[in-house]
This record gives sequence, C-alpha cells and structure tokens, in this order.
Amino acid sequence: MFPSSDELAAWMPDLLAGLSISLQVTTFSLLFGIPFGLLLALGVLAKRKSVKAASLFLVEVGRGAPALVLLQFIYFGLPSAGLALESFAAAVIALTWNTGAYTSEIIRASLQSIPDGQREAALSIGLNRLDTLRYVLLPQGLRVALPALLGFSILIFQGTSLCFTIALPELVSRAYEIGSNTFRYFPVLLTAGALYAFISIPAALIVSYLERRAGMLFARSSQGKDPTSMAYSLKNAVRLFLTGITGTLAFGQAAFAQDCTPKHKFATVSTGSLTVAVTTLVPHSYLEANGNLKGIDGDIANEFAKRECLTVKAIAVDPAAAIQYVLSGQADITVGDWYRTAERAKVMNLSGPLYTDQMGIYSKEGLTKLADLGEKRVGTVQGYLWVSDLKAMLGSKLKLYPNSVNLQQDLLSGRIDVAFDGYSTGVVAQKSGALKNIQVKVTVPDERVKATKEAAQAAFPYASAAKDFGAALDADIEAMHADGTIVTIIKSYGLDGTAADTGAPRLIH
Repeated sequence: MFPSSDELAAWMPDLLAGLSISLQVTTFSLLFGIPFGLLLALGVLAKRKSVKAASLFLVEVGRGAPALVLLQFIYFGLPSAGLALESFAAAVIALTWNTGAYTSEIIRASLQSIPDGQREAALSIGLNRLDTLRYVLLPQGLRVALPALLGFSILIFQGTSLCFTIALPELVSRAYEIGSNTFRYFPVLLTAGALYAFISIPAALIVSYLERRAGMLFARSSQGKDPTSMAYSLKNAVRLFLTGITGTLAFGQAAFAQDCTPKHKFATVSTGSLTVAVTTLVPHSYLEANGNLKGIDGDIANEFAKRECLTVKAIAVDPAAAIQYVLSGQADITVGDWYRTAERAKVMNLSGPLYTDQMGIYSKEGLTKLADLGEKRVGTVQGYLWVSDLKAMLGSKLKLYPNSVNLQQDLLSGRIDVAFDGYSTGVVAQKSGALKNIQVKVTVPDERVKATKEAAQAAFPYASAAKDFGAALDADIEAMHADGTIVTIIKSYGLDGTAADTGAPRLIH
C-alpha cells in the first residue's frame, strides 16, 4: 500500500519536477495577483461609480466562479475567440484573477480597519490623497493584511493541483502519469500529498507565528475559520491528501435483467449485479444521459451480464480511480480500452482479449511516421503504452493530457501539431465531425516505440481473487468471439471488424 524506498527513488525526480512547476505557478500568481487585488480594493473604495462597478464585477466573478471554471474558461474557452494560451500562461492568468479577487477583500478590510483619525491627521499636515495612501494607509493596512495574505498563498499553492485538468505537468499530473504506468495510484498520490503537506505545513506555522508577533486578536478569535489559521491550513493539506486518492463518483441507473438461467456459477461484488467502473473513452466506454452503459467495452459487458442473468450497475469514475475500484472490491470490472500489459497483470487479473487497438497519429498533414515529427509540438494521453517511449524520444516537446477530449481540443486550436491516441478513438471522432481537417492514420512501426510494432489487446481488468468470475468471463468472451457478437459490436461503432481478430492472448511488456 505504501511506497517502497526503490519506488520513491524512481518517482522523486518526476514528482519534484512537478512540484517545481506548482511552485512557479504559485509564485507568478501571487506576484501578479496581490497587486491586482490592491488595485481592485482601491477600485471598490473609489467614489467614481464606473470604477467601483467594474472593480466589483471583477471581484464577484473571481470569487463566485470556482478556480476550476476560470481555468477551463481561459484555456478551452478563449481559443474559440481566437486567443489560444499555453497551459502555464492560462494557469497563471486564472489563478491571478482568483487571487486578486480574494485578496482585494482582505486588503480592503485591512484599509478600512485603520481609524479615520489617521486619514484626517495626514490631510491636516498637507498630504494629498495619494501620499496619504502611500505613506499612511498602505504601510499600516498591509501589515494587518500580511498574515491573511500569506494564509491565502497556501490555498493558491494547493489550488495549483487543478491545473492538471489543462495538461500542465505540475505535481498531480506527474503523479497521475506515474500511476498510469505503474498502477500504483494510492502510494504515488500519497507521496504527492506528502509533498504538498511538506510545503503547506511549515508555511502554516510561519503564518501562525506572524499572527502571534503581530498580536492580532481577531486571528485568535476566528481560529478554525479564517484561511490564515493553522488548523485551517492543516485541514486543507489533509483534504488534498484524501482527494488525490479517489476519483469523482457518479452513480448510473441499473438495467433490469429478465429471469434466466446463468451459464456459470460465480460471485460478484453485489449479488445479482455486475458492477462496472466506467471511464469515459468514446467509442470504448461511456454512460448515456439515462445512465446506461455504452461503447464497445460497454456493450460486451452488457452482453456478458445478459448471458449470466445479471443486472448492470454502472459507476462513472475517473481513469485514475478505475483500477482502484476493482482492487478495493467496489467493482467487478472496469471498462475503457484497458490494455493487457505485464505491469497491469502483476496487480490484477485480465480477461481474455476483446479486440486490438493500434497507435494512431493525428495530424493535418496525414503523417504516418515518427521520423516525420521533426520539431513539431506533440501531445498524447497519459496511461498509454507508448508514453514512456515517446518521452524518451521527444523529451520536453511531448505534452501529456488527462483525456482524449483535451488532447483533441489542443490539436484543433493549434497548441500542438501532432497527437497520438488510439486509432479507433480517432476514427470515430472523425466520423462524428469532431476532428475537422485532421487526418487519423495508423502509426508505422518504429523500433523506438514498441507500441507501434504490435497492436495492443484490450481486456476487462478484474480482481486477482475472483477466479470463478474470471473463468466465466473468459468463457463468455470466447463464445462472443465464436458467434460473431464482438465483431457485430465493433462494426456498430463504425470500426473495422478485423479488430476482433486478436490472436492468442499476450501481455505487452
């Protein structure tokens, strides 16, 4: 469950590189955000109505919209208006806005806490309003605001974990990448959480020390509620620890199976049901609006449940949590084009092969060879077999994405020139009109990337202890190959039925 010393030694270089980017985003967000917050605070206090209204608008939107929404809007929304920003710039702008909005209220409250006599005294000795602000109000107000600003800085540092969603290679992104390759999600995310705590806890102690030094009674009276308090920062560090371990849950509706005679006898996680952890990866697996399980994998799982007289209980999960759902006994199988790999087979069982999936190359030029990449900007989705080989080949030119949707959006917006993803995923996206002016080709075999030489076999991962379940699953999958069910399912999604010709089961190393 916990990482070994060898694992820590192997993971730390990547995790520390991610931590460095998280700290860079935090630094720039604060450098720009706090002065922005000062300007907004002065704008809110201004007498001119237009300035006051504009400042209030920016503050309320920055505070009212979650940081994740701001990130998504700036990174994915602005390209439709002709402005495509890189992930680092988008992260800094979004968190700067968020920082400015919140710190403006901290600074405004601090300025208003200064007695009116100070202003009157400054004006009485001949200081103008600007000099009064500069020499009298700001020095005192910022001294009052400092602990609160430092406390908020901790929250911004923790908030950089959201940048994972826009393909920024920060700490959480690096941890997920390692988890995708090793399937040791819990220990690597636990390690990432420890790194967050390593920064957050000392910072919280510093804030607490500054509060005591400043003698701020209000900090003591609001302990446990104010973002500057030690307890609050510790609480957030623990929360980040826990939220990194599990994905978001969304429960689907169950499909009722008619009375029948099952072909095999075995136990499932929930008696009478096949519990499926569903990742969203069109055309392989997804949930319809009514909660029904669909996709190539989904239809095969539905057919298995039908033959074994089971109802299907579909649970939508993040790819990072899918394997853990099976290992922890919360799901019987997970669906989503899971490859039969030697690393995966070390921690769980894998069903017989369902179909093959090839490495696809997406580009406007119709590239097919890795040798043609040149200096082009390249992206791919985390978790694929070819990621480590492409990283060794391309280095910093390779950009990693949490899912295919984000990858395709950046390809269409021009942030990257070439994308690598499953060939079948690209074919279906093309037919639906999602990849306009983009050609999807099978990557020509190349010695530098092993995944190009042999198509991967997709399977259903299930728990190692579920022997009887696995035997029934394999038997039904073999029967579905024999009677043409799997070929029919594959063709129904617009793909070539030859993908069902998997050959003998094999593990990719």
